[in-house]
Amino acid sequence: MAVDIRGLSKRFGENEVLDSVSLRINDGEFISLIGPSGVGKTTLLKILADLETPNSGMIRFSEPPSKARPVIMVFQDFALFPHMNIAENIGYGLKVRGVHKKHRMPKVKTMLDWFGLSDKAHDYPAHISAGQKQRAAIARALIVEPMILLLDEPFANLDKNLKGETAEFIRRTQKSFDITTVMVTHDQEEAFSVSDRIGVLIGGVLKQYASPEVLVSSPADPDVARFLGQGNALISGSKSSLGPYLELSERNTS
Repeated sequence: MAVDIRGLSKRFGENEVLDSVSLRINDGEFISLIGPSGVGKTTLLKILADLETPNSGMIRFSEPPSKARPVIMVFQDFALFPHMNIAENIGYGLKVRGVHKKHRMPKVKTMLDWFGLSDKAHDYPAHISAGQKQRAAIARALIVEPMILLLDEPFANLDKNLKGETAEFIRRTQKSFDITTVMVTHDQEEAFSVSDRIGVLIGGVLKQYASPEVLVSSPADPDVARFLGQGNALISGSKSSLGPYLELSERNTS
């Protein structure tokens, strides 16, 4: 599923959170959007999910989203139904579609097995860990075979020790299900470890959209270099990997 975004802008009152954003997402790609807080990353996800309407610009899908092939967003708080057990949560989308229980439950079992939740099938969300909740939320999204999976801050509610393991699992799952995925995250290290391409949003503007390797070796301008330079684990403390832009940005702020 390829997606073309052209000249997308969004305002809330006088605040322009997205300013003429353009990018292309290729079929099967894993894309991450990073940037400081409040720069429009989650707003862009919500527009892709048809939960917000842009003021201008367009989104063109190579195949229009439908009930059979929707765009699904997994929210930061997971949004599991507290009154349903994990198996019921995962199967909810199929139930809403009218899939009979005898056809629904084998698919739920497959998801429980894949996501390592078989022993939690009859537990309720309040009784499982944040990492398990996240897996359940992603399983619930994938069981309906969406055309695009949107992940909003998937590492935000996880312990630091779980983030790397979760990033590896998300990437492995994305590849195995061959699903086009767009992720918003504050975790630069995780974004660089899983993404095919990364978009850097600063002040509502898409400053750069490139592979992780290109971003680190050739940041587009001092703003990108300064932002990436905050990810010390990402660049292993090496100023030279960001070239002259980081040195320039440091001089500008000294």
